Amino acid sequence: MRNALIYSITKKNSTEVLYIGSTTNFTRRQYTHRTSCISKAEKNKKYNLELYEYIRNNDGFGNFMFNVVLEFVCSSLTEQRQKEQEYIDKYGIDYLLNDRDAYITPEEKTRRSRISSKKAQDRNRDEYNKRRRDNYSKNSKEINEKKNEKILCSCGKFISKNHKARHLRTH
Repeated sequence: MRNALIYSITKKNSTEVLYIGSTTNFTRRQYTHRTSCISKAEKNKKYNLELYEYIRNNDGFGNFMFNVVLEFVCSSLTEQRQKEQEYIDKYGIDYLLNDRDAYITPEEKTRRSRISSKKAQDRNRDEYNKRRRDNYSKNSKEINEKKNEKILCSCGKFISKNHKARHLRTH
């Protein structure tokens, strides 16, 4: 069992919730948010997140508060994230500065993966078709010569390579 909590980040003197998160170590999480916001180090991939840009553009962390919304006991990280997602949904992900969902159901993961795969396939199909068209236009003379090349069928007739399958079906 783990003691966890849901927290929010708000501007001082405001009840407007900007961010919802969850953690099992509130002090460490506050520190992580502050360093991610302030540190321009190359390793810090979170520096340009919308939340941190908003905080920097509004007088820094001194103008913001961390508020404990709910303390609870959970059995796993998944359960913790599900509870966090409930609060994100309550406030509305479009309204908050959270950059992603805290928890996604397996069905939703599958659905998103299929959409992503379909987009990649469409993009790759377009590239593949373009390469085929380009290859054909460069080599159309050779391709047509190979198709029209005459070969001797086992029945004794000369046929083009292009029509071999049709010829064999009819004889």
